Amino acid sequence: MTLLLTCAIALFGCADETAQFCSAYEDHSPLESLFGAIDAQDAEAIEDSLAELGELREKAPPEIADEVDVVLETFADTVWIASGASPPESTTIDLDAVNRALATVSGPGAAIEDYVVKNCTDGR
Repeated sequence: MTLLLTCAIALFGCADETAQFCSAYEDHSPLESLFGAIDAQDAEAIEDSLAELGELREKAPPEIADEVDVVLETFADTVWIASGASPPESTTIDLDAVNRALATVSGPGAAIEDYVVKNCTDGR
């Protein structure tokens, strides 16, 4: 009985974690804010929007947490480079490292997309 209860708690915990991630993944408002900030070249608003997107990192299930880190970090660095806005002083961007990351980000991106299709949609 104890084992059954433990398994049930673990299952519901995972389901809740998955639901939180899926909800955050499907919320496009941080991206909309980011695109507006980029258009305005507003470094502070870009930083705020990237931080909001970073909340996805906190909600990522363990099986894709590393992939989410890679994609979000590469995306953030690319945004700073492409926007022309100055990143915060604490942010250093190595252009060569970003280029290398961009060349390899498709693998982590595909893993995230597979997870989303299996867990956040009706399998579409």
